[in-house]
Amino acid sequence: MERLLIHIERTVSGWQVNESGRTRYSSFVREQALEAADSIALGRHFSTGTPVAVVMDVGARESVLLFQHG
Repeated sequence: MERLLIHIERTVSGWQVNESGRTRYSSFVREQALEAADSIALGRHFSTGTPVAVVMDVGARESVLLFQHG
């Protein structure tokens, strides 16, 4: 089963959490964005059974794996 990716990225005004191209959460504080992304990922995995990962976009084509569920 393919893993769903939830992305955290830096923006001009803070941090943004995206799922399937949609913004799910925004925050000025990185730690809050990390907690929100992990919570969204866990909820998605729990409700659908789909493996989910949270990645942080760190460059034009680079991402770092932060959390995995499933």
